[in-house]
Amino acid sequence: GVPDRDPTSPALCIRSADNYAHQLARLRHLDLTDVTCSGATAQNVLHGGQYFQPPQVDSIRDTTKLITITAGGNDIFYLPNLFAWSCAQDPGALSIAWRAMVCHAKSDEEVDKAVEEVGQSLQEIGAQAHKRAPNATVVYVDYTTVLPDTGYCPDRLPVTNAQFDRARLLAKTLKAKTAEAAHATGSLLVSAADLTRGHDICSADPWVYGYTFSASPLNYGPMAYHPTLQAMTAIADQVSKALHSQPN
Repeated sequence: GVPDRDPTSPALCIRSADNYAHQLARLRHLDLTDVTCSGATAQNVLHGGQYFQPPQVDSIRDTTKLITITAGGNDIFYLPNLFAWSCAQDPGALSIAWRAMVCHAKSDEEVDKAVEEVGQSLQEIGAQAHKRAPNATVVYVDYTTVLPDTGYCPDRLPVTNAQFDRARLLAKTLKAKTAEAAHATGSLLVSAADLTRGHDICSADPWVYGYTFSASPLNYGPMAYHPTLQAMTAIADQVSKALHSQPN
């Protein structure tokens, strides 16, 4: 949903031409291969199977010089459960097509099991990146901050206080797992979570969309609780700075 669709994007991938990867490529005059896809899990990155897409790691060539990785949130149902909980409170904001896709919440047991597995998946992505492109710089970028450190705003994100707290814990866990993967694979880490703190959905200047969806999953447009253009621009700038500080 930021703000124009990448013309190479499969319809359901909802890939933006202004995501941080595209903006970073423009900043540094790079040729970009973008295989991001909305809803992808780390397992999709490694093994494919999403909307008939091949594994995202298969796009890496031995001549690739830079690889950025943002993954894991869908594995642990972080935003998917926020969608589903919001839908339960206020289904009227979604079309019937969206309700069929996003209104089923995963249980705590399913989430906890996924949390146990996501760290290894994130590390495997980095390992594959380094293996397939030995001379590339690999950068993990964690997720933008959606929720404030404390407090609630059910008028903007219609879930219960307990669900707010549960999602906050998942966000912290995902941030830690991403940092661990970067360290374990000898990769760089850029924390979008730290960069966007203070611009959460409850703030005076949110850098994530509110509870809003496009007309249907086939229509390009904003998606609830995802980064806005401001967030993507700030992330691209921060990644570029991190690369600039690296030795040649």
